Amino acid sequence: MKDPSETLRAGLSDATEWRVWLWAPVVRRLIGDPEQWAGRRVLELGPRRGAMSMLFAELGATVHGLDIDGEHFDVARAAAERRGVSDRVTFSTYDGSAGMLPDGPFDVIFCKSVLVVVPDLEQFLVALRDRLVEGGQFLAAENAASGKLMTQVRGRIIHRSWDFDVFHGADDAFVETFRRVFSAVETFRRLGLVVGLRATT
Repeated sequence: MKDPSETLRAGLSDATEWRVWLWAPVVRRLIGDPEQWAGRRVLELGPRRGAMSMLFAELGATVHGLDIDGEHFDVARAAAERRGVSDRVTFSTYDGSAGMLPDGPFDVIFCKSVLVVVPDLEQFLVALRDRLVEGGQFLAAENAASGKLMTQVRGRIIHRSWDFDVFHGADDAFVETFRRVFSAVETFRRLGLVVGLRATT
């Protein structure tokens, strides 16, 4: 296995997938020490083409990627085979409900740009917490809530397909929901556009 720090440095841009300059620093901070991932059991929500799942596997974790849409899974499985991690990465679909989550237990649950569209966030977070080991971590990188002007800019320029009557981003109430569910929550922001959350059971 390569040096974990080099593996992370080389793979983070690809794994972040979009707006690397914005998201990669948040994801890097969530990952923390790359040497701590060896042997961990990881659940990734919303893996799309599986780039983050494969990065975790290259760091030594066993990863299950779970998505409501499996359209990218053939590409993800082929990439996992090419990268030599197909024995440590699996993918499956679910309907997005808490009741369809795999039992676990997991050491880490990770997601990026997923939770801000979950209808009943608190119920979903409780279900995720219950699938973590004692002391396990839930790591999330989400679009941050913006003021009215910035929301209009994001809606017109960056995220034209979003329904901004439904999407409000990770605001104070969003973070407070995490605090009700987990014993410890660390948050940090990047440029007011992305928020990282590290929640511990």
